[in-house]
Amino acid sequence: MWRDHMSPGTERKLSHVLAAIYGLSSPFTVALNLLVLVALYRVSSLRSKSNLMIGGLALTDLITGLLINPIMIADSLSPPKCGNKLAALSCTVVVGSFAYQLVLLNIDRYLAMKHTFEYPRIVTTQRVFKVNAFAWAWAIIVAATDSFPVLSAIYNTIWVACVCVCVYCLGTVLMITQRHRRAILKQHRASGMPRKAVQRSNTGYLFVIVTVIFIISSLSIVICRFFSNNSVRPILQLLIIQNSLFNPLVYTLQSSAFRKAFRRVLGISSSNREVPVAVYKVRNDIVQFRHRFP
Repeated sequence: MWRDHMSPGTERKLSHVLAAIYGLSSPFTVALNLLVLVALYRVSSLRSKSNLMIGGLALTDLITGLLINPIMIADSLSPPKCGNKLAALSCTVVVGSFAYQLVLLNIDRYLAMKHTFEYPRIVTTQRVFKVNAFAWAWAIIVAATDSFPVLSAIYNTIWVACVCVCVYCLGTVLMITQRHRRAILKQHRASGMPRKAVQRSNTGYLFVIVTVIFIISSLSIVICRFFSNNSVRPILQLLIIQNSLFNPLVYTLQSSAFRKAFRRVLGISSSNREVPVAVYKVRNDIVQFRHRFP
């Protein structure tokens, strides 16, 4: 246990710091992820297949704020060898569920970009809910049987495979996205439209950022397993669990659709300052008309 490798004074100070961080972040984690779920429920235009999977991630993060953070507070302040198993089991379930759901999100983006025409037939709303339920069930099974050495090795292999799938899908999606963007820019330059008329996909950046955070978290989990009896373990656990707070912030900063939905849910009116692409098309038609009929 990590407390065994510290002096009593250092262990007490670290425990109080960890408990304070978990306690301060818990209400914000619950509020922000609840806002994501309410936005998905109330704004129908936001309920795409990918956003529904993001809703599954938000639900996992909400449970982290409601249950895992209080458990980690109790584990930090409890005497040695009290409550540590419950904290480890709960953390394993939630982190595992988040990881498997994010793998499914990567596969969803891969299918949408690689098999665009077959995507509506392959990915349906019912299947999205089913695979999210499977991710939770599998995470619980893994957490319950992870103590067996033989199964633990198999699960570690599966975890590495999940990271590899995410890296492959992410790389493929980025390559296809850049190729499409170059083609669109070429068409716009040929028609005389300005470069700023081509809007970047914030959803793509959201997908990339969340996946990169997952890969970093996965490396932290591997390190956490390697240093199972070292003082670095509680710090790595803290970084992993705090992803539940950072994820909804990423949704807000990188997705204009989520920002608009949050304003609508909170009743905040905002003026639309974005110039529609249609304005540039009309402007281009006027320029061409003047060139033809001076």
